[in-house]
Amino acid sequence: MKKLLFSSVTLLGLTAGALAADLPYGTVVAPAPFVPVPVFTWTGFYVGANAGYGFSDRNSDDFGGSGLSVLTNAGLAPVLPLSGFNNFGFDDRRNRDGFVGGGQIGYNFQLKPGSGWVIGIEADAQYADFGRRRNNNDFFGFGGGTNFFTAAPVQPLAVGSGIAGPTGFGNGALGNVALFNGFSGNGFDRGRIDWFGTVRGRLGYAFDRLLVYATGGGAFTDRRESHNDFFGFGNGVPSGASLAGTGFYGNPAAAVAGSGVGPTNTFSRDRSNANWGWTVGGGIEYALTNNLSVKIEGLYVNFEQNGNRDFVGGGNVVGVSNTGAPVLDVQLTDNRHNRDDFAVIRAGLNWKFGSLFGGL
Repeated sequence: MKKLLFSSVTLLGLTAGALAADLPYGTVVAPAPFVPVPVFTWTGFYVGANAGYGFSDRNSDDFGGSGLSVLTNAGLAPVLPLSGFNNFGFDDRRNRDGFVGGGQIGYNFQLKPGSGWVIGIEADAQYADFGRRRNNNDFFGFGGGTNFFTAAPVQPLAVGSGIAGPTGFGNGALGNVALFNGFSGNGFDRGRIDWFGTVRGRLGYAFDRLLVYATGGGAFTDRRESHNDFFGFGNGVPSGASLAGTGFYGNPAAAVAGSGVGPTNTFSRDRSNANWGWTVGGGIEYALTNNLSVKIEGLYVNFEQNGNRDFVGGGNVVGVSNTGAPVLDVQLTDNRHNRDDFAVIRAGLNWKFGSLFGGL
């Protein structure tokens, strides 16, 4: 009995050992490799296009006056018209708003991918539908069609010097200054900005795919100006001698002095344009994908001042006073300093090619 029991236990142990020997060794499954999620960065070169609208605030500093001086014993003195003188009747029409559109190229560098500071540089070229039209009617027009007008008396009132009060009869009743033939007319000019460009730095802060930035730098353009000046002849007197015996001169000695005064009038224009300026602005940009972004941007562009100085000959004899004194065109007739500045609101698309971090 004992032998039978021992044999059964032994057989069971051997069977269990044989089954255990047939089981495979335990298998350890390796975890999946860790793949970090790429962090977005604004770093990289980009190109793009934009379109928007521009509008301006054009400021002028206009200087009027007769543009005339009279010879006196003490030198030249200004002629101040009191009546019969049409002092620069401007009919001024301007259109300074319009479409803008163009392209840009630039580079951004983000100091830390994700959220953080972004610095960059951008250049753009823009078509601009800005136009300006100025029509100066009666630029040197005088009332009555005779080119006689009354000016304030100018001391000293010696023969051949200054301006005396009107005589009150004959041609003297028309005024105390007479202008010679050819000193009347009008002017017309056009100016426009067809394009402009900027080169700007950019500084912004990125909230992942949203970039808020400020920008500023230089601006350039090529302003186009055209002028047409028209002058009528035949309205004035031919010379100072033609006024002798008409009641214009205050006394016979003044008539003798005035008879030797003849016209030498011409017209010239000096105009300068500043085609370089500066710009500041800001905007927001959002990355739709790792390469494509959209932006809205505003810029203020200032091309500083135009300098316009118009002379009627610059020292020529254009008339005579009732004392027989020559009247000359040596004052500035028009001295304008215009600032060409405008604001632009535009939307744009940018395509980024890559980054130094290689994450895009």
